[in-house]
Amino acid sequence: MHEHGVRFQPSLSGALHTARTSAFFLGGGKASVNAYQRSAAALDVRIRDDAPADRIELRDGRFGAAFVGNERIEARACVLAAGGFESDRAWLREARGQDGRGEWPADDFLIRGTRYNTGILLRFIIDAGADVVGDPTQAHMVAIDARAPLYDGGICTRIDAVSLGVVVEFAVDVPRAMARVRVRTYAEYAWPPAVGALYRRNGLTLSFALAGALARFPTLALVRTDSV
Repeated sequence: MHEHGVRFQPSLSGALHTARTSAFFLGGGKASVNAYQRSAAALDVRIRDDAPADRIELRDGRFGAAFVGNERIEARACVLAAGGFESDRAWLREARGQDGRGEWPADDFLIRGTRYNTGILLRFIIDAGADVVGDPTQAHMVAIDARAPLYDGGICTRIDAVSLGVVVEFAVDVPRAMARVRVRTYAEYAWPPAVGALYRRNGLTLSFALAGALARFPTLALVRTDSV
């Protein structure tokens, strides 16, 4: 990625585990896409905008051509970067199903990404017999502002890390559920590994830490006074 001009930046201070689990693009995702576009242009790669491929032609299980509308494009190989299907509301309903009250949870989902990620080619290749290794009933979900748009809200709509944020919840205790997930991830990815055990029993650990800090404060104050 560095060879194509993509650059990274360190995790923000105070983010306990992201330094070991996440990579952050310098300038954001758009900057990384622009870097790849410049690199592709230097290699004489043709990039076409507003040209969504809607189906694939297979010959004996091998790629033959891709179609953009009525245009047929032949090639020796195809990289099918199909993405997910989170913007296909009907497919979300199918994958998530109904809950015990007969409601469709997917109807209340807000999509932080693009509205165009509908999984057209993903569905095509699955129906063509491709091996499926993921679970369509699972997804990465976070609590976001209910005022966010249906699509393209982006990461700025997240509320679980916003200072002084307020979560209004019904039936599901979102903050408590998120807290439990955070404890598990902190415990798993903490470094050094011994610190992970502290998160598993954080209540007791914090109590001892606070008691120790308070006990040492008078001593430190005394030492400071004597040294002056």
